[in-house]
Amino acid sequence: MAFSFQLNKQPANFVGSMMQLWQTMVQAGWLVLSWSDGTNVNGSPGPGFLGFTTASDGTPNSGGGAGSANNGLAWILLQQPAPISGAAPPPYGGTRQLVFQRDPYATYNWRIKYSQLGAYTNPSTPGNATTTPAPNSTLNDEYLLEGGGTDSSPTFSGMFYNNYEGTMHCHTMADDGKNPANPYGFWMVTIPNGLVTYVQGTMLFDPMMSGTAAPGDLDPFIFYSDNNSNEVIYQWGYNNGWHNDTYGNMYSPHGWLKKGQSNQSNQPFAALAPGNYNNNLLVAGRQSAYGQTNMSFGSNHISRLDDLWPIIYARRSSQSGLTGYKGFSSMVRGNANPRVTGDTLSIATPGVTRDRFVVNNCNFPWDGVTVPLV
Repeated sequence: MAFSFQLNKQPANFVGSMMQLWQTMVQAGWLVLSWSDGTNVNGSPGPGFLGFTTASDGTPNSGGGAGSANNGLAWILLQQPAPISGAAPPPYGGTRQLVFQRDPYATYNWRIKYSQLGAYTNPSTPGNATTTPAPNSTLNDEYLLEGGGTDSSPTFSGMFYNNYEGTMHCHTMADDGKNPANPYGFWMVTIPNGLVTYVQGTMLFDPMMSGTAAPGDLDPFIFYSDNNSNEVIYQWGYNNGWHNDTYGNMYSPHGWLKKGQSNQSNQPFAALAPGNYNNNLLVAGRQSAYGQTNMSFGSNHISRLDDLWPIIYARRSSQSGLTGYKGFSSMVRGNANPRVTGDTLSIATPGVTRDRFVVNNCNFPWDGVTVPLV
């Protein structure tokens, strides 16, 4: 397994955070198929690491102008790495594509399109300077993860809370797929400097842990984003006393059910916590309530270290459309005890390495060494 990290960065703006994520994805093997700076479209990677130009220190150019994504309606098309022999099984690698497009006015608003089949490789309409590629009519499984409208008349959703721009630390990670346990996933978290209770700009592309996905699932991934994710998984799994699997493409993780079958449907999921009582989730590691029980399970009785709780994605049977089980997260774990955002947990070498990064009531993979700046 090889994780690519960019940690403790402080981009000049929200576009810089997005470009940092793309750069991390490219480091892990994602391909830039085409991009536009809002004026000129390029059908192949250009002079910089992403195609977009980079600053002298190697960071993406988010200052605007030629070769920058910080222009109205700039966009980029990225494709997942090809499957690696002997690593992730076929449902995980190869053709997934994501298209990101910036709002014409605001740096915090974005539109994100997704295709599991690679529908933008031979688009029915190629992208131009301000319009993203349209999906191939034969392979059209396009799904809007953020934003709405049409390619010619797009609308945009808030990826970041419109505050603290330029004063946030951004952390990003992408997995190259060599380990079948969590192939090709990525995450981004941005935290205003010194405000660890105000996490925002969270994005997660989470493959189901190998062996836990529903049998026959051709797309064992979920996508999650939240522009004001103080609670992160807490918001995924619980909202006003109910499992939060009803809120469209905000707050809930999204993924396909029965992908490839005639009745396939993209559905929001609840990220279930360890326990459930009268529709109120009992979440370990919570520090404050909204009706939740503040639970601590203490240390593991053998290792005397914190346990890492698995996160389960499912859609409850009372909802319309397809329902049921999706799988276990391969990227995210719940905290067994209350921790503070910015804490690190030691797994590989207890007390020495920094292997997991705490974000409120959950934790993400970390590089094992770096002291987080938050």
